[in-house]
Amino acid sequence: AVVLLFTAVFVSKDSNVIQSIRTIFNVGDISLTDNTSRTRLLTWEASYKGFKEKPIIGWGEEKFYIVFNKYFPTDIFEDAGSRIWFDRPHNIFFQHLVHGGVLGLLAYLAIFFFALVKLFKHYKRSHDIKTVSILSGLIVAYMVQNFFVFDSINSYIPFILLLSIIIFITSKTKREEGVIKKDSKTNIIAAILLLLILTAGYLINIPQAITNRTFVNQFRDLQLSNAQLKNVDIDERLVETMNKHYLGKFELKQAYSESIMGVLQDRNTPYSQEYKVKAFNFAEQALLDNIKDQPNNVRHYAFLVNLYVTVAETLDPSYADKVIQTSLQGIELSPTRTHFYYSLGRAYMLKEDYDKSIEYFSQARDLSPKVFESHLNLMAVYLKAGNVAGAKESVEYARENIRSRGSGYLLPGNYSRMAEAYIVFNQMEEAILLLEQAVQEYPAESKLFAQLIVYYTQQGNTEKAQFYLGELAKFDPGLAQEAVQALGL
Repeated sequence: AVVLLFTAVFVSKDSNVIQSIRTIFNVGDISLTDNTSRTRLLTWEASYKGFKEKPIIGWGEEKFYIVFNKYFPTDIFEDAGSRIWFDRPHNIFFQHLVHGGVLGLLAYLAIFFFALVKLFKHYKRSHDIKTVSILSGLIVAYMVQNFFVFDSINSYIPFILLLSIIIFITSKTKREEGVIKKDSKTNIIAAILLLLILTAGYLINIPQAITNRTFVNQFRDLQLSNAQLKNVDIDERLVETMNKHYLGKFELKQAYSESIMGVLQDRNTPYSQEYKVKAFNFAEQALLDNIKDQPNNVRHYAFLVNLYVTVAETLDPSYADKVIQTSLQGIELSPTRTHFYYSLGRAYMLKEDYDKSIEYFSQARDLSPKVFESHLNLMAVYLKAGNVAGAKESVEYARENIRSRGSGYLLPGNYSRMAEAYIVFNQMEEAILLLEQAVQEYPAESKLFAQLIVYYTQQGNTEKAQFYLGELAKFDPGLAQEAVQALGL
């Protein structure tokens, strides 16, 4: 019945019934080639490499990020929206191999071994096949599930309850048979342990929860206050909360740094210069503290690099040197992180050292040749350096290497952004030539035709603008009419 059910789901996965039920659709959508599966497999591969390096006792609890960064699989990075940070391998067995080596994995598997042993002994005494089958099945189901995910509070609670039920049922049989003698001391010990657990839980968990709630409230106040009301006092209170020793402090400092980057990049709202400088100083110190606490965690360096890039581009270009220094530190820990090479390229662009910028953007392209940003960055620095031939070569290289989602070479949006880059650097002819190639590949893409019409109009070539306006009207008459009115054609 199970085989037939799963077969039916896979065969009928495109039907309305299957697609309307999310859980069943997810089962039917499983494939070794989909993004989620590929990411899992690449992460497991990195985990295995880390395990081979320290096979006996592993890297230590919560240290998977060191392995993942050291053996970062570049294929995980596909575009700007890719998830590139993992603190778990999405496989509990690989997780224990990385954290504790073979000994750690054996210790973890011992939990299931002894649970099954107790159930087996219970069956031999009671012959209660139904209870043993159900509880054994739940253990196996939990192990199968954890081959593809990691534990969270949602899975820990039922798992601990399952183990408790197994202990209770198997011990109950012993009591009924007189195997376990009644001992009044047992109840006293149980009561003391319960009291200790509740006390420890309160002293550890409640302060954590209060601190996190305080941060959320203060962070919301910071985001809601407008430019006129923003003042350093709000940030100082937030920083004081962040500096407390509690779980999640690293992520909250990163969240604060991202909010400050938004302030620095906002050119429309008149934040005071004093506020920008002091807020940046708070964010910088918070990230430096993160690095001090976890010097091997590349994620902290990446956030600090992003902050320095933002400051260098908005407040003080001299921070390009700090971008370079911090990016190189990150590369030492994670040599295949493409983003550090992007940052180095941007930093050297700010320093107007275009040869160095081209060198690092080229390395980024070699690491991630299927990522459009890799080609666009290299194209932009070539144009900035006045090397139009190099820019054209970057476009052609992108066309050859990006076969995105099976839709040909470049996506319509990719062509559009490259044409805009040409325009920024006053290369109207190249922009038009590129868009003419694009409309040949995408003969019904409204945005490309509209962009081409605008450029021809700006160039003064009314004849060509009218021609492409007529082509646009064939499949999008509404947009064509808007173009006529906006451009006066």
